[in-house]
Amino acid sequence: MATPYLMSYVLHLVIETADRQVLNGIFWILCSGAKWRDLPERYGPWKTVYDRFRQ
Repeated sequence: MATPYLMSYVLHLVIETADRQVLNGIFWILCSGAKWRDLPERYGPWKTVYDRFRQ
C-alpha cells in the first residue's frame, strides 16, 4: 500500500522531471535560434515551453 509520503515523493519527481524538460527546451530554443514551433517533442508541447519562457 502506498503511503502519502511515497505518493508525494513520486509526484515531486514527476514535476521536477517536467520542469527540467521545459527548461532544457528553453535552452534548446535559445541556443539553436529555431522557431518555437520547431521545438522537438521530447521537451514537451512547444506552447507550454513558450508560456513558461514568457513568465
